[in-house]
Amino acid sequence: MTGAASLPSVVLSVNHDCVGGITISPDERLIAALDTVGNIAIYDLRAQSPLPAVGNHGPTVFPNIAFSPDGSRLVTSGDRTIKIWGVP
Repeated sequence: MTGAASLPSVVLSVNHDCVGGITISPDERLIAALDTVGNIAIYDLRAQSPLPAVGNHGPTVFPNIAFSPDGSRLVTSGDRTIKIWGVP
């Protein structure tokens, strides 16, 4: 991460349970988190504000989340399914 030192410190909260997976977008503008209930939270680091919810993966035992290489999509998994979400 080239600009990590210049990024602000933030606290990103999800609605339930514990966060199981986090990821930072390739351009380092967004951070996304997936909790074990399946909530997906996305936060714009530069604007310092949350983005609209993209959906709920569903309960996951081993939550995983990742941005696509171009940052336009999120991929979630953890319950024998893989889901692809558009990033707002």
